[in-house]
Amino acid sequence: MLDEDLAALYKIETEALNLAVARNRECFPEDCMFQLHPDEFAGLRSQFALSDREAPYVFTGQGLALLSSVLLDEQENKANQESCAPTCSCRR
Repeated sequence: MLDEDLAALYKIETEALNLAVARNRECFPEDCMFQLHPDEFAGLRSQFALSDREAPYVFTGQGLALLSSVLLDEQENKANQESCAPTCSCRR
């Protein structure tokens, strides 16, 4: 699946998805995700009216499972930080 489609599925911006992947690159073996070659992307862009941006990342089934884990971890970390913020700010 394309990163753009997965971002829509998770209701996040494509940029946020790609940032999460970049921060956790070690979690994604080469056979789980890859970036399309510009020629491949040009063909897709003309067929499906995709946005004019750099070539997207493509995730395999295993890559999708790993992405889900990474995104859930990031959401949990953010929620933990937000719930901790009121008590942490009192200690300053």
